[in-house]
Amino acid sequence: LLSAIGAARLPGVVPWLLAYPRRAPSRRSALGRSAGLSAALAVLVAAPFWLVDETLLDPRHLVVPLAAAPMQRYAQAAAAEPDSPLRRRRLALVMMIHGDSSGAAEQLAVALRLTPPDPEERSTYVRRAVILQSLAAAYAGSGQAALARQAQAAHVTHVQALRDGMQSDDPFVRSEFDRAMKTQRAQARPSP
Repeated sequence: LLSAIGAARLPGVVPWLLAYPRRAPSRRSALGRSAGLSAALAVLVAAPFWLVDETLLDPRHLVVPLAAAPMQRYAQAAAAEPDSPLRRRRLALVMMIHGDSSGAAEQLAVALRLTPPDPEERSTYVRRAVILQSLAAAYAGSGQAALARQAQAAHVTHVQALRDGMQSDDPFVRSEFDRAMKTQRAQARPSP
């Protein structure tokens, strides 16, 4: 969040920094202040990356190139918390980035077992739907089309349950859900 705020303010800060030496009482103090402000801005933009455990972040959204996604750190985090479906899903995503879809499918299957369905807790449907969608992609990437369709169909079932239990009566929201469900169902069907 701080990075986004810093990046959003950057276009306004740069002209201010460039104009600052003209407003300053002496050139030496102006350069010192400008350098200090520049360093502070750089720290502000980069600080969240030093403070956040990157293994909790979705590896598809890391700033580093995808090829450099740190699989070892994600593997260590998953090993440190073997009962965490979140850690296993993140590791699976990194594995898919690196081309190991079958290993990713194994991690996602464990993550799914660690997230049992709970009719009283709707958030488990959301978590299971997300894991199932990733599992379908992992199975498809490893050439297991039948398992990919099964995982996709289970994903559709979970999303349909979420749609049916929605609090919103907004017709636009419901129609968008229905449109997305139509696409999801088409992906779950076997190809002719």
